[in-house]
Amino acid sequence: MGNVFKKLKKALTPKLGCDSSSSSTAKSVLQPRPAAESYSGTESSDFSSTSSNSSCEFGNIITNANNSNASGGTFSFIESIEMIQDSFALCIGGLLSVVAQEVRLTVRSASSGVKIVSIPSGRHVNEISDEGQQGVVHLGNMYAEEDKQFLVYLLVPESSAPHTKTSLLEALCTYKDLASNELMQVRCEKEEILRPEVCSPAEKAVCLEVDRQRNRVSVVEAIAEAQRMAEMGNLEGAKATLAQERSTLLTSPATQAGDSLTTLLEAQLTEVIYRMTTIELYTQTGRAYTLSEMSSHSLQRAAASGDLTTWSLIMSAGGQSATNSGVFETPNMSRMLGLSHNLGTNP
Repeated sequence: MGNVFKKLKKALTPKLGCDSSSSSTAKSVLQPRPAAESYSGTESSDFSSTSSNSSCEFGNIITNANNSNASGGTFSFIESIEMIQDSFALCIGGLLSVVAQEVRLTVRSASSGVKIVSIPSGRHVNEISDEGQQGVVHLGNMYAEEDKQFLVYLLVPESSAPHTKTSLLEALCTYKDLASNELMQVRCEKEEILRPEVCSPAEKAVCLEVDRQRNRVSVVEAIAEAQRMAEMGNLEGAKATLAQERSTLLTSPATQAGDSLTTLLEAQLTEVIYRMTTIELYTQTGRAYTLSEMSSHSLQRAAASGDLTTWSLIMSAGGQSATNSGVFETPNMSRMLGLSHNLGTNP
Protein backbone atom coordinates (compact mmCIF):
# COMPACT_ATOMS: atom_id res chain seq x y z
CA MET A 1 0.00 0.00 0.00
CA GLY A 2 2.97 2.30 -0.48
CA ASN A 3 1.19 3.80 -3.46
CA VAL A 4 -1.75 4.71 -1.24
CA PHE A 5 0.54 6.49 1.21
CA LYS A 6 2.25 8.50 -1.51
CA LYS A 7 -0.99 9.65 -3.12
CA LEU A 8 -2.75 10.40 0.15
CA LYS A 9 0.21 12.34 1.50
CA LYS A 10 0.40 14.44 -1.64
CA ALA A 11 -3.36 15.01 -1.72
CA LEU A 12 -3.64 15.89 1.97
CA THR A 13 -1.19 18.79 1.81
CA PRO A 14 -3.21 21.96 2.54
CA LYS A 15 -3.04 24.79 0.02
CA LEU A 16 -3.29 28.27 1.50
CA GLY A 17 -3.55 31.84 0.30
CA CYS A 18 -1.29 34.63 1.55
CA ASP A 19 -1.93 36.09 5.00
CA SER A 20 -0.74 39.40 6.41
CA SER A 21 0.51 39.98 9.94
CA SER A 22 -2.88 41.11 11.24
CA SER A 23 -5.55 38.86 12.74
CA SER A 24 -7.60 37.24 9.99
CA THR A 25 -9.50 34.18 8.86
CA ALA A 26 -7.38 31.87 6.70
CA LYS A 27 -8.86 29.37 4.30
CA SER A 28 -7.23 26.02 3.59
CA VAL A 29 -8.19 23.26 1.18
CA LEU A 30 -7.69 19.67 2.30
CA GLN A 31 -8.18 16.88 -0.20
CA PRO A 32 -7.81 13.16 0.55
CA ARG A 33 -7.51 11.03 -2.58
CA PRO A 34 -7.18 7.22 -2.39
CA ALA A 35 -5.00 5.32 -4.83
CA ALA A 36 -6.38 3.54 -7.85
CA GLU A 37 -7.32 0.03 -6.78
CA SER A 38 -10.68 -1.68 -7.20
CA TYR A 39 -12.97 -3.36 -4.69
CA SER A 40 -16.73 -3.74 -4.42
CA GLY A 41 -18.74 -1.25 -2.36
CA THR A 42 -22.09 -1.06 -0.60
CA GLU A 43 -23.39 2.49 -0.99
CA SER A 44 -26.59 3.12 -2.93
CA SER A 45 -28.04 5.87 -5.09
CA ASP A 46 -31.67 6.82 -5.57
CA PHE A 47 -33.34 7.86 -8.80
CA SER A 48 -36.39 9.94 -9.66
CA SER A 49 -38.24 10.44 -12.94
CA THR A 50 -40.78 13.03 -14.04
CA SER A 51 -44.52 12.53 -13.71
CA SER A 52 -47.72 14.41 -14.58
CA ASN A 53 -49.12 13.86 -11.08
CA SER A 54 -47.45 16.75 -9.25
CA SER A 55 -48.69 15.97 -5.73
CA CYS A 56 -47.62 12.34 -5.96
CA GLU A 57 -44.35 13.33 -7.60
CA PHE A 58 -43.54 15.75 -4.77
CA GLY A 59 -43.88 12.98 -2.20
CA ASN A 60 -41.83 10.53 -4.28
CA ILE A 61 -39.04 13.03 -4.89
CA ILE A 62 -38.71 14.03 -1.25
CA THR A 63 -38.85 10.37 -0.14
CA ASN A 64 -36.17 9.33 -2.64
CA ALA A 65 -33.94 12.26 -1.68
CA ASN A 66 -34.30 11.39 2.00
CA ASN A 67 -33.55 7.74 1.25
CA SER A 68 -30.35 8.68 -0.55
CA ASN A 69 -29.29 10.83 2.40
CA ALA A 70 -29.95 8.01 4.86
CA SER A 71 -28.08 5.43 2.77
CA GLY A 72 -25.08 7.66 2.12
CA GLY A 73 -25.75 7.68 -1.62
CA THR A 74 -26.57 10.34 -4.20
CA PHE A 75 -29.94 11.35 -5.62
CA SER A 76 -30.23 11.28 -9.43
CA PHE A 77 -32.99 12.94 -11.46
CA ILE A 78 -33.72 11.09 -14.70
CA GLU A 79 -35.74 13.20 -17.12
CA SER A 80 -35.56 11.00 -20.22
CA ILE A 81 -35.54 7.25 -20.79
CA GLU A 82 -32.25 7.50 -22.68
CA MET A 83 -30.50 8.46 -19.43
CA ILE A 84 -31.50 5.43 -17.38
CA GLN A 85 -28.74 3.14 -18.61
CA ASP A 86 -26.03 5.78 -18.22
CA SER A 87 -27.29 6.72 -14.76
CA PHE A 88 -26.90 3.16 -13.53
CA ALA A 89 -23.52 2.88 -15.24
CA LEU A 90 -22.34 5.98 -13.39
CA CYS A 91 -23.48 4.59 -10.05
CA ILE A 92 -22.05 1.10 -10.63
CA GLY A 93 -18.74 2.51 -11.82
CA GLY A 94 -18.32 4.12 -8.42
CA LEU A 95 -19.56 1.23 -6.32
CA LEU A 96 -17.18 -1.23 -7.98
CA SER A 97 -14.14 0.93 -7.24
CA VAL A 98 -14.24 1.48 -3.47
CA VAL A 99 -10.66 1.49 -2.18
CA ALA A 100 -11.01 2.78 1.37
CA GLN A 101 -13.63 2.61 4.11
CA GLU A 102 -14.16 4.53 7.33
CA VAL A 103 -12.09 7.39 5.95
CA ARG A 104 -11.61 10.16 8.49
CA LEU A 105 -9.74 13.43 8.04
CA THR A 106 -8.43 15.09 11.21
CA VAL A 107 -6.90 18.56 11.37
CA ARG A 108 -5.33 20.13 14.45
CA SER A 109 -4.15 23.63 15.21
CA ALA A 110 -0.37 23.77 14.98
CA SER A 111 0.16 27.05 16.89
CA SER A 112 -1.14 28.72 19.99
CA GLY A 113 -4.00 31.05 19.12
CA VAL A 114 -4.81 29.44 15.77
CA LYS A 115 -8.38 28.16 15.98
CA ILE A 116 -10.55 26.18 13.62
CA VAL A 117 -13.73 28.18 13.06
CA SER A 118 -15.68 25.96 10.66
CA ILE A 119 -15.34 23.22 8.04
CA PRO A 120 -18.16 23.31 5.48
CA SER A 121 -18.40 19.61 4.59
CA GLY A 122 -21.88 19.11 3.16
CA ARG A 123 -23.39 15.79 4.20
CA HIS A 124 -20.05 14.59 5.55
CA VAL A 125 -20.37 14.88 9.33
CA ASN A 126 -17.74 17.14 10.90
CA GLU A 127 -16.84 17.83 14.49
CA ILE A 128 -14.85 20.73 15.95
CA SER A 129 -13.61 20.16 19.49
CA ASP A 130 -11.05 21.29 22.07
CA GLU A 131 -12.17 24.91 21.72
CA GLY A 132 -11.32 25.00 18.04
CA GLN A 133 -8.06 23.10 18.33
CA GLN A 134 -9.24 20.03 16.40
CA GLY A 135 -11.59 19.30 13.52
CA VAL A 136 -12.67 15.91 12.15
CA VAL A 137 -14.49 15.14 8.90
CA HIS A 138 -16.00 11.66 8.47
CA LEU A 139 -15.87 10.67 4.79
CA GLY A 140 -17.04 7.05 4.91
CA ASN A 141 -16.11 5.15 1.73
CA MET A 142 -14.00 6.61 -1.06
CA TYR A 143 -13.70 5.48 -4.67
CA ALA A 144 -10.48 4.96 -6.62
CA GLU A 145 -9.01 8.31 -7.68
CA GLU A 146 -11.85 10.20 -6.01
CA ASP A 147 -10.93 13.73 -5.00
CA LYS A 148 -12.77 15.58 -2.21
CA GLN A 149 -11.76 19.04 -1.09
CA PHE A 150 -12.78 20.88 2.07
CA LEU A 151 -12.37 24.48 3.15
CA VAL A 152 -11.06 24.97 6.68
CA TYR A 153 -11.74 28.42 8.12
CA LEU A 154 -9.16 29.47 10.67
CA LEU A 155 -8.83 32.34 13.12
CA VAL A 156 -5.20 33.45 12.94
CA PRO A 157 -3.89 35.80 15.68
CA GLU A 158 -1.72 38.82 15.06
CA SER A 159 1.94 38.12 14.55
CA SER A 160 4.23 39.05 17.43
CA ALA A 161 7.05 40.02 15.06
CA PRO A 162 7.32 40.75 11.34
CA HIS A 163 8.97 38.42 8.83
CA THR A 164 8.14 35.27 10.77
CA LYS A 165 6.26 32.06 10.03
CA THR A 166 3.12 30.75 11.67
CA SER A 167 2.32 27.04 11.69
CA LEU A 168 -1.38 26.66 10.98
CA LEU A 169 -2.44 23.04 10.70
CA GLU A 170 -1.42 19.45 11.07
CA ALA A 171 -3.45 16.89 9.14
CA LEU A 172 -3.97 13.17 9.59
CA CYS A 173 -6.04 10.79 7.46
CA THR A 174 -7.10 7.39 8.77
CA TYR A 175 -8.88 4.70 6.77
CA LYS A 176 -9.46 0.95 6.62
CA ASP A 177 -7.46 -0.72 3.89
CA LEU A 178 -9.73 -3.23 2.13
CA ALA A 179 -6.82 -5.47 1.07
CA SER A 180 -5.41 -6.03 4.56
CA ASN A 181 -8.49 -5.02 6.57
CA GLU A 182 -6.14 -2.94 8.71
CA LEU A 183 -6.50 0.64 9.88
CA MET A 184 -4.00 2.87 8.08
CA GLN A 185 -2.75 6.36 8.93
CA VAL A 186 -1.26 9.04 6.70
CA ARG A 187 0.28 12.20 8.15
CA CYS A 188 1.34 15.35 6.34
CA GLU A 189 3.82 18.03 7.31
CA LYS A 190 2.71 21.12 9.19
CA GLU A 191 1.32 23.84 6.98
CA GLU A 192 2.96 27.23 7.50
CA ILE A 193 2.41 30.74 6.20
CA LEU A 194 4.80 33.66 6.05
CA ARG A 195 3.91 36.76 8.10
CA PRO A 196 5.51 39.65 6.20
CA GLU A 197 5.00 43.16 7.45
CA VAL A 198 3.83 44.14 3.97
CA CYS A 199 2.60 41.66 1.36
CA SER A 200 3.88 41.92 -2.20
CA PRO A 201 1.32 41.88 -5.06
CA ALA A 202 2.20 38.25 -5.73
CA GLU A 203 1.67 37.36 -2.07
CA LYS A 204 -1.72 39.09 -2.07
CA ALA A 205 -2.95 36.99 -4.98
CA VAL A 206 -5.83 34.72 -4.04
CA CYS A 207 -5.11 31.00 -4.22
CA LEU A 208 -7.33 29.83 -7.08
CA GLU A 209 -7.85 26.38 -5.56
CA VAL A 210 -9.20 27.98 -2.39
CA ASP A 211 -11.33 30.42 -4.38
CA ARG A 212 -12.89 27.72 -6.57
CA GLN A 213 -13.96 25.74 -3.49
CA ARG A 214 -15.26 28.88 -1.83
CA ASN A 215 -17.32 29.47 -4.99
CA ARG A 216 -18.65 25.92 -4.94
CA VAL A 217 -19.74 26.09 -1.30
CA SER A 218 -21.36 29.49 -1.84
CA VAL A 219 -23.26 28.31 -4.93
CA VAL A 220 -24.57 25.23 -3.13
CA GLU A 221 -25.75 27.38 -0.21
CA ALA A 222 -27.50 29.73 -2.64
CA ILE A 223 -29.23 26.82 -4.41
CA ALA A 224 -30.37 25.43 -1.05
CA GLU A 225 -31.78 28.82 -0.03
CA ALA A 226 -33.49 29.23 -3.41
CA GLN A 227 -35.01 25.76 -3.11
CA ARG A 228 -36.36 26.65 0.33
CA MET A 229 -37.95 29.81 -1.06
CA ALA A 230 -39.37 27.95 -4.06
CA GLU A 231 -41.07 25.43 -1.77
CA MET A 232 -42.80 28.38 -0.10
CA GLY A 233 -44.00 29.62 -3.50
CA ASN A 234 -41.59 32.55 -3.68
CA LEU A 235 -40.08 31.85 -7.10
CA GLU A 236 -39.18 35.49 -7.73
CA GLY A 237 -37.16 35.60 -4.53
CA ALA A 238 -35.55 32.28 -5.37
CA LYS A 239 -34.50 33.44 -8.84
CA ALA A 240 -33.21 36.74 -7.42
CA THR A 241 -31.05 34.82 -4.94
CA LEU A 242 -29.58 32.68 -7.69
CA ALA A 243 -29.05 35.66 -10.00
CA GLN A 244 -27.17 37.52 -7.27
CA GLU A 245 -25.00 34.46 -6.64
CA ARG A 246 -24.27 34.19 -10.36
CA SER A 247 -23.19 37.85 -10.48
CA THR A 248 -20.89 37.32 -7.51
CA LEU A 249 -19.47 34.17 -9.08
CA LEU A 250 -18.62 35.96 -12.32
CA THR A 251 -16.42 38.46 -10.46
CA SER A 252 -14.40 35.84 -8.56
CA PRO A 253 -10.67 35.38 -9.29
CA ALA A 254 -11.24 31.74 -10.30
CA THR A 255 -13.82 32.77 -12.90
CA GLN A 256 -11.55 35.50 -14.23
CA ALA A 257 -8.81 32.88 -14.60
CA GLY A 258 -11.09 30.65 -16.69
CA ASP A 259 -11.46 27.91 -14.08
CA SER A 260 -13.56 25.02 -15.40
CA LEU A 261 -15.33 24.34 -12.09
CA THR A 262 -16.63 27.89 -11.78
CA THR A 263 -17.78 27.75 -15.40
CA LEU A 264 -19.68 24.58 -14.53
CA LEU A 265 -21.17 26.25 -11.44
CA GLU A 266 -22.42 29.14 -13.58
CA ALA A 267 -24.08 26.68 -15.96
CA GLN A 268 -25.76 24.91 -13.05
CA LEU A 269 -27.06 28.19 -11.62
CA THR A 270 -28.45 29.15 -15.03
CA GLU A 271 -30.20 25.78 -15.34
CA VAL A 272 -31.76 26.03 -11.86
CA ILE A 273 -32.99 29.57 -12.61
CA TYR A 274 -34.63 28.32 -15.80
CA ARG A 275 -36.36 25.45 -14.01
CA MET A 276 -37.85 27.96 -11.55
CA THR A 277 -39.46 30.04 -14.32
CA THR A 278 -42.97 28.96 -13.32
CA ILE A 279 -44.44 26.98 -10.46
CA GLU A 280 -45.55 24.32 -12.96
CA LEU A 281 -42.03 23.88 -14.36
CA TYR A 282 -40.54 23.84 -10.87
CA THR A 283 -43.04 21.19 -9.76
CA GLN A 284 -42.49 19.04 -12.84
CA THR A 285 -38.69 19.12 -13.08
CA GLY A 286 -37.16 21.94 -11.04
CA ARG A 287 -37.59 20.40 -7.62
CA ALA A 288 -35.97 17.08 -8.56
CA TYR A 289 -33.20 18.76 -10.55
CA THR A 290 -32.35 21.07 -7.64
CA LEU A 291 -32.34 18.24 -5.11
CA SER A 292 -30.02 16.24 -7.38
CA GLU A 293 -27.59 19.16 -7.65
CA MET A 294 -27.58 19.60 -3.88
CA SER A 295 -27.12 15.86 -3.31
CA SER A 296 -24.14 15.68 -5.66
CA HIS A 297 -22.34 18.69 -4.22
CA SER A 298 -23.06 17.75 -0.60
CA LEU A 299 -21.11 14.49 -1.10
CA GLN A 300 -18.76 15.76 -3.84
CA ARG A 301 -19.84 12.75 -5.86
CA ALA A 302 -21.22 12.56 -9.41
CA ALA A 303 -24.94 12.05 -10.00
CA ALA A 304 -27.07 12.17 -13.15
CA SER A 305 -29.54 15.01 -13.53
CA GLY A 306 -31.87 16.26 -16.27
CA ASP A 307 -31.96 14.85 -19.80
CA LEU A 308 -29.37 14.24 -22.50
CA THR A 309 -29.60 17.85 -23.69
CA THR A 310 -28.93 19.18 -20.20
CA TRP A 311 -26.05 16.75 -19.79
CA SER A 312 -24.53 17.91 -23.08
CA LEU A 313 -24.79 21.58 -22.11
CA ILE A 314 -23.26 21.04 -18.68
CA MET A 315 -20.51 18.90 -20.19
CA SER A 316 -19.68 21.69 -22.65
CA ALA A 317 -19.61 24.29 -19.88
CA GLY A 318 -17.56 22.28 -17.41
CA GLY A 319 -15.25 20.54 -19.83
CA GLN A 320 -15.46 17.39 -17.75
CA SER A 321 -18.22 14.89 -18.42
CA ALA A 322 -21.90 14.40 -19.08
CA THR A 323 -23.05 14.47 -15.47
CA ASN A 324 -24.63 17.32 -13.54
CA SER A 325 -21.45 17.55 -11.48
CA GLY A 326 -18.89 16.22 -13.93
CA VAL A 327 -16.00 17.49 -11.86
CA PHE A 328 -16.77 14.67 -9.40
CA GLU A 329 -16.70 11.89 -11.99
CA THR A 330 -13.92 9.35 -11.46
CA PRO A 331 -12.05 7.44 -14.21
CA ASN A 332 -13.88 4.25 -13.29
CA MET A 333 -17.22 6.02 -13.70
CA SER A 334 -16.09 7.34 -17.08
CA ARG A 335 -15.04 3.86 -18.19
CA MET A 336 -18.37 2.38 -17.13
CA LEU A 337 -20.20 5.15 -19.00
CA GLY A 338 -18.11 4.31 -22.08
CA LEU A 339 -19.14 0.67 -21.82
CA SER A 340 -22.74 1.76 -21.47
CA HIS A 341 -22.54 3.91 -24.60
CA ASN A 342 -20.98 1.06 -26.57
CA LEU A 343 -23.46 -1.54 -25.35
CA GLY A 344 -25.30 -2.97 -28.31
CA THR A 345 -23.33 -0.98 -30.89
CA ASN A 346 -20.73 -3.69 -31.53
CA PRO A 347 -21.64 -7.17 -32.78
